[in-house]
Amino acid sequence: MLLMPYRGDLGDGVSWAQSMGATTEPILDALRIPYAVVRDETAIAPALVRAHRTMQASLNHVAVSFGIELCG
Repeated sequence: MLLMPYRGDLGDGVSWAQSMGATTEPILDALRIPYAVVRDETAIAPALVRAHRTMQASLNHVAVSFGIELCG
C-alpha cells in the first residue's frame, strides 16, 4: 500500500511540488493503481480500510494520497 502526500495539490505553496501535482494521478492511472485522495481527517481510517480490502482482493498495489489539507 502506498501512503503519500499529494504534493502539488491545489493550494500547495511550494514551486517544486507543482509538477508532482500534475503527474501523480495520471501516473497512478497509467499504472492501473487504484487510489483515493483523502482531504478530511475523519476519512483517513475508512480510506485505509477500503484500500486494504482492495489490495487483498486484487493482490495488487493501491495508493492513498493525503491532500494539502492534511499535509500543509
